[in-house]
Amino acid sequence: MCAFAHVRFLDRLPAADKARLMPALQRVTLAVGDTLYQVGQTAQHIFFPLTAQVQEVLPMNGGHEEVLRCIAPNEMVGSCVLGNPVAARTARVSQAGDAWRMAYADFARALEEVASFRELVMQDALAGTSVF
Repeated sequence: MCAFAHVRFLDRLPAADKARLMPALQRVTLAVGDTLYQVGQTAQHIFFPLTAQVQEVLPMNGGHEEVLRCIAPNEMVGSCVLGNPVAARTARVSQAGDAWRMAYADFARALEEVASFRELVMQDALAGTSVF
């Protein structure tokens, strides 16, 4: 499908499953400094960056932050997507660009209902290529 051409994570799904997920995805533009989720708050969305880049940071004492991971295009960005949706870190856009956004509720439903999607998320979680 054309809509997934630049997201390798989603492109690894069978065509029928990609088509099933498409209605739950919204293309958005992310600006530098946008906070996608914040430590201690419930994550509302999962993101699949097309051209944007995101940093996950951990707030430290004294107002400092430690960068835990830089998330490049084609990786999935979401906090605790395999369990409790309360974020254990903060994600902030470090390079403006576009992304697909999926509501956390739709993501959780897709994990339950679309076996190939669930397997892909689990594989990437175990391999450490997606961010949870």
